[in-house]
Amino acid sequence: MRRLGLAAGVASATATAAYTIIYLYRWEWHRALVAAVFLVVAEVALATIAILRRLSALDQRLDTLAAATPAPETVDVLHRVRDSAPPSRPVFAWLTPQGTNVFLPILLGAGVLASAAAWVVETLARATARPVLERRLANRLGALALPAGGLLGPAPATVAVPLRRARRALGRAGLVVVVVGGLGVGIAELADATQTRPHQARTGVRTVVELELHGQLATAIPERVVTSLWQSCAGTLRRNLPDPVVADLDGFRFRLEVAADLGVSTARRIRGCLEDAALDQVQAGVVSLTSAPAS
Repeated sequence: MRRLGLAAGVASATATAAYTIIYLYRWEWHRALVAAVFLVVAEVALATIAILRRLSALDQRLDTLAAATPAPETVDVLHRVRDSAPPSRPVFAWLTPQGTNVFLPILLGAGVLASAAAWVVETLARATARPVLERRLANRLGALALPAGGLLGPAPATVAVPLRRARRALGRAGLVVVVVGGLGVGIAELADATQTRPHQARTGVRTVVELELHGQLATAIPERVVTSLWQSCAGTLRRNLPDPVVADLDGFRFRLEVAADLGVSTARRIRGCLEDAALDQVQAGVVSLTSAPAS
């Protein structure tokens, strides 16, 4: 049962982390924030499970020690240690109302991420550094070792490093390089996908956006909803866009024609903002977003 709960927590943390990155790439900030909150919840749950397991192990060890009959000398020493103990201090004094307030979610999330990074570095170092250090130590101490046949025996032959160990070392080093390179490329791609890049607008090009609306407010005043959605999303951009020409296609589908070339980055931001539905009781889906020559 414990393993099942741990597996569920790891799966939840992995899924929410993946969705957070996906929503950041799509410029869907509201969904990214919600996924990040669930990621912090999963990380706290995993940390709580690990702490409870350690506390349970310590509790069992203390019960075992308490069940054993202590010697009189041990009891005397224990009383002396307890009598000379310093006075207790309040736990987590920085959380008192008189102290400085700390934003706990950010603190916990940063601590978990730092612990995860430290665990990855420690695992890689343990897998690669220990064999090399042990081998070097053995080579340095080999000069002090006695000969195989004693002091009067022949000198030992030099033992070459097996080829398999050398291949393992090379394979581990290659794995470390691949992992570090993959992390670097992933971070660079994520940063490039979530940052605005300069765009050289093409003249004589218009952008056509086809929307489909859902929700109670969208069914009541669809034309005003479309205009409000576009204005709220266009206000987040660092460029001025002309007002779109709105055309009612059929039912709750609308076509917006903007007399400007948005470019790849701006088009991704507009699509993510429109589908993120910043208005209450409104859900919008971008059916298509294309560029066409101006008529």
